[in-house]
Amino acid sequence: MRLLVSIFFLLSTSAFAASNTYDLKMNLMLNGKHVSSPRIIVRAGERATITQKQGDEESYIDVIATESTSQNKGIMMNFTIGKIDKDGTKTIIASPGILAKENAESNITINQDTSVNPELSLTVIAKRKKL
Repeated sequence: MRLLVSIFFLLSTSAFAASNTYDLKMNLMLNGKHVSSPRIIVRAGERATITQKQGDEESYIDVIATESTSQNKGIMMNFTIGKIDKDGTKTIIASPGILAKENAESNITINQDTSVNPELSLTVIAKRKKL
């Protein structure tokens, strides 16, 4: 009976175990113009999306954050950044990946053919959290 109670306790507490999450503070610029400074908390390995509207333009940022499995320890973030047309169609501007040390500012700038896609600059500060 004692073994059964112990097993039940272990199973019930594992359901409430903390999962890795990341607190991401971002700054997005397109063609040198500030677009947004969103903050999002995302679960490890799960996609999170931020959308925003400025005037007639709507943009989005998708991110999946995980622990780095390379020799360089840190937080790996894979982004998809794009715009949303009036009919709801998403157009990808860039899909950068950033490997960041916790609480350190990391930046990536992508110079593109600005007649098709704008120059994009994304700055991120990532912090580990337990929920």
